[in-house]
Amino acid sequence: MKKIIITIVCLISLLVGTMGVYAQEDKDDARVGLIDCETLPEQTKEWLFERGITINDSSVLEAISIKDVKETEYATGLCVTTRIDNQIIKQTLMLMNDNGTPIDLSVERLSRATGSATYIDDIGGYFGVTGYAVYDVYYDSNSTSYIHPTAAYFMYTKRKTCTVSTMTVAYSCSGEKYTYPGFVDTGNTVTHTITVSKSSPSPNTVYSNYSNPFSSSYCIYIAGAWGGQVIRFSYTVNGLSNTYYLSI
Repeated sequence: MKKIIITIVCLISLLVGTMGVYAQEDKDDARVGLIDCETLPEQTKEWLFERGITINDSSVLEAISIKDVKETEYATGLCVTTRIDNQIIKQTLMLMNDNGTPIDLSVERLSRATGSATYIDDIGGYFGVTGYAVYDVYYDSNSTSYIHPTAAYFMYTKRKTCTVSTMTVAYSCSGEKYTYPGFVDTGNTVTHTITVSKSSPSPNTVYSNYSNPFSSSYCIYIAGAWGGQVIRFSYTVNGLSNTYYLSI
């Protein structure tokens, strides 16, 4: 537990040290179904923290769909969005059974947890994977928002015995490519992906990639049906390989 606390605090401190100068409200936070993390029960906050999710007074939680490679909705995961000035951290969590198949995570149960921690532990799952996407948000004079992907990282926790042979978490952002600063449309579309991979990863350990940010001379405007941001989880557990996607 102490190892998790120290590791996450160090990561958040690093993120604060790389902040930009824009500090307007993230327009994405107007989405329906968001839960203010400050209103969550204390045992829920502790449950999230033990799975590598940190919150501050800007953090909001929502349920998100987990999809397989055929775009079929498989289960429900969660996403906690935290803002540090112009920097956004999307923390996504999936819970899986012993063969690596996602199970539904009840956000409603987390938001209404009462009594002992057992109430939350009964949510289930052999292990959980938390994937993180980190990006800056910039605004032009018309308050249009643009994304600048900067990093990705992950960690996993185990509740029951299982063997995790490999794990890859990839954060992708797709949209129209604009110059920065200036916000001039280049006429091109782009997908930027930041990948973190580890063989035989250790539980409760954070694996990160800060070495592949999007070019500092450009940013991404998310528009059109194909534009957006996705976190892909690929892993092999107990000899079985799986890949799932969460749109963030």
